[in-house]
Amino acid sequence: MTQIAISGIKPLVTVMLTQPHNNNVCTSFLVMCHTWGELHTSLLTTDVGYRDWPALPKVVPFNPSPPTDISHLFPFIPSDAWAQISARVANFGNNAAKLALVQLVIQKFSQASLEQHKGALSQDAATEHTGQVVIQTTMDIAGKYLTNTLDYWGSNVSCLLTVHLTYLLPFLHTTHLAVISRHLVNGVKEGDKSWSEYINSRHFEEASQLHPLVFSDICAVLATMFGSNKRKLSECEDGAPASKSYSLKLLKKMSKAAPLLVEFDSVKEEENALWKLYEECGDCLRKLIEKEQSQSCSVQRCSMTEFKALIQLIKKFPLHHLNKNLKTGVHLVLFSLMIQESSQAREELFFDIVSTLNQALGYLGTFRLFAITKASSIMQWLIEKRASLYGSMLSQHMANLPHALLKANGTYAAKFMDRQYLSPDLQNRYNFDHLLVYLTFKLTWTTKVADQVKELAEYITSGSSIATESLLQPAVFLLAACHLKGNACCKWAKQHLSTWILRYLKKMDLDTTCSATAATVLTAHTIIVQALAPSLTAVKAKEEAKSSEDNTGEAKDEETKEDAVPMEDSGKKLKWKKLLGRSVQLSELCLSSGNKELEEYALAFLLTVSKHSGVLNAYLPPQLLTTAWSALSLPDRCPSGIDTDVYTKVSLEPVLLTASPEDYEKLLEDLVIRTHRGGAQLGHTLQLWRLVINSMATGANGFLKRTALEHLIPILVHLATSQPTSGLPDYSVLHGVLLTLQEIIQTTISFEDQTKAHLLMPCTAIQLHKLPHHNFCQIFNTAVNIVNSVVVSHSSVVVERTPTVLAAIAHLTTALITQASQEHKLEDQQIKELVGCSSNIERLVKQLDAFKVKLNKVVHFTMATIVIALQRTTVYPAVKMVIESIVYRLLDLCDSYCLQHLLVALPPATTTLLKHLHDNYSTFHRYNPGKA
Repeated sequence: MTQIAISGIKPLVTVMLTQPHNNNVCTSFLVMCHTWGELHTSLLTTDVGYRDWPALPKVVPFNPSPPTDISHLFPFIPSDAWAQISARVANFGNNAAKLALVQLVIQKFSQASLEQHKGALSQDAATEHTGQVVIQTTMDIAGKYLTNTLDYWGSNVSCLLTVHLTYLLPFLHTTHLAVISRHLVNGVKEGDKSWSEYINSRHFEEASQLHPLVFSDICAVLATMFGSNKRKLSECEDGAPASKSYSLKLLKKMSKAAPLLVEFDSVKEEENALWKLYEECGDCLRKLIEKEQSQSCSVQRCSMTEFKALIQLIKKFPLHHLNKNLKTGVHLVLFSLMIQESSQAREELFFDIVSTLNQALGYLGTFRLFAITKASSIMQWLIEKRASLYGSMLSQHMANLPHALLKANGTYAAKFMDRQYLSPDLQNRYNFDHLLVYLTFKLTWTTKVADQVKELAEYITSGSSIATESLLQPAVFLLAACHLKGNACCKWAKQHLSTWILRYLKKMDLDTTCSATAATVLTAHTIIVQALAPSLTAVKAKEEAKSSEDNTGEAKDEETKEDAVPMEDSGKKLKWKKLLGRSVQLSELCLSSGNKELEEYALAFLLTVSKHSGVLNAYLPPQLLTTAWSALSLPDRCPSGIDTDVYTKVSLEPVLLTASPEDYEKLLEDLVIRTHRGGAQLGHTLQLWRLVINSMATGANGFLKRTALEHLIPILVHLATSQPTSGLPDYSVLHGVLLTLQEIIQTTISFEDQTKAHLLMPCTAIQLHKLPHHNFCQIFNTAVNIVNSVVVSHSSVVVERTPTVLAAIAHLTTALITQASQEHKLEDQQIKELVGCSSNIERLVKQLDAFKVKLNKVVHFTMATIVIALQRTTVYPAVKMVIESIVYRLLDLCDSYCLQHLLVALPPATTTLLKHLHDNYSTFHRYNPGKA
């Protein structure tokens, strides 16, 4: 390195400065200096031996000097030489020479920032103060030089500066950041490649110092575009002055917000200059909406490409990480642009802004826009815009509302999702509806604007020029939001909207209703039922408590009276019954329409009504049980996004609990018929049987349930024993049959011993060894659970049906031995699963200790079957160890005379293995059974 510096760089600069300027030589010299400087500084910080080299050029401290004076790193080149080089490059240099010099200045800036960082960590502040001042001055001068070159040389420097901008930003002065921000915005607007690559990188997301400045510059550029277009329009209007543009006024105010955004970056209080500016901008936004300025300040003549580039730049902000002050400013600007670009000719830009707004709103964070402008005006404008765009077309968000309310978690997570599989038109509609739903829920949860919820509800129901069908969906959105918020304004709005929607339901012609209206009305009635059910439950509980007291009970609470109006007024009770009847009829039409989307809305309604059927008995039509069972019990009826098992339990259990004996008998008969029919729906039918088995049934229904299960057991046993285990069978059906038998044996219903023993037949007949590994483990463990339930909970069956129990144990163990044979090339995980299966059968055999007296004369036959199977194949050692433990436990139960009989009767090879096992048993296991 010393030779390169003294013998290479130093003579080269001497010769170069004595000759006429040559760009190639100058560029090569500057690049060589930069490369040597990088290597030199790296070795100084990492190599101690290099640092102590005597003839090595030393790095001198920084001193006040021009930005292009690099003599601190190159002490063998004087300052006047660097000044001459800088002048040559500025006057005669080409792009390569200029970039090479800028690269050296960036290198100097980075070294100065490193020295400043080291000084900040120094313990001796007094000695470092002077050096820190000099370093800061050096950085300021270098930063000013870089921004000046950015102004003079433009894109030639920006392509280099964006590469180093990440570590330069924390040390640049605010005035320099403003210049960089201005160039960034103009570069993106003009399509500069280097700036476009920078904003698409993670570096821009992390450049928090730039974000407020870039945002203000975006507003300034937009204001310039709008202002110039406004002048062009006014010149063509024969002297008629252009009307005042509130959008332009808002943008001009926001273009001056950068200093305030920096000053109040993390301030949470709202009483400051920035908040006052936001209130003024919010007033402009309100006037823009109410005065309908979108037509008067349209920017038809401005470049759509440039405008779209600026919107995309806003989208590149880390919108989910912005502080709430900057995020509020982004909301203000985007809303004003959205309203301005809402004309038919600007749809592409309009939906780009909507998508950006969704990205800004769809993440967690504080939403304060409703606190600085009139919320109801924004919501009314959105509703009118949706009606003009889509009319009564069904929103994709409508199906989520009942499920969100069923969770009863008090929130609605309106998270934005970019559904790539949707067409552009559907994607745009989804985004706009997402914006409307999100803001509707935010409106009800913003305490300061609670009174505007009433205003919006009155606007929807006031019978405006918009068709009623187009207002139904916004009404349902607001109804769902009010249901989750319990303040007085939301309660009033909920009652007001419910009355309006139910009045519409009463007048509907069900046969001619369009699908979107049917789905919306069903969703609304679903929400109304969920809102009504808690008050009805409270009233019913109070009435039951009152009936057990004296006739002179206390008067009802005033609030309970208000909520319980349908229970007190027989006329309203009849009206509710008619309305529910119409909704049930409407759901039947939806279910028979063949439209999967409509079926989902009908299922959500029936699920909700059946869930609350206990308190809605006074209102429910007689055909509800049949309709609900027919709809909810069919396969593939589960709404999207819900677990099938959970859905079946939640939806059908209320139907079973509230069914009369006549209806309950019909349901069981329907299940028996489905089971006999079999087919592709057999798995779902078995799932329904398991739900019936686990549901509560008393009195006549309990007797009907016991009778139905006694008829079901032979059917299931036949299905299990007749299922093929080779070819391409449906193993899920076999597993479902065994699961159902397991649920039956574990239920509290009392069966005869013969019936219980019949449950063990599949455990002795299924050819488990022919099953694939995964299905084997699943079905084997279920069969073991059946036998274990019999042994543990039904001792009379073990005593009376001993051969059947032992045959099941022998069959399961021999199947396990065959499956664990080393002839099958099993992986380690598969062997571990088989060890788990063998441990389950060992625990089952352990439970036989309680029946030793009954089993000691017969258990040796089971042991012989297991030993013969073990002798015929080589089992994986891990599984064999557990199976030998099973044999030891059977030897504990075996009579000595029976064992001697086995040693004589078995074939020689099997006898040898049995003697070996017996010797191990006598040595290790007999007196230490727990350590086998």
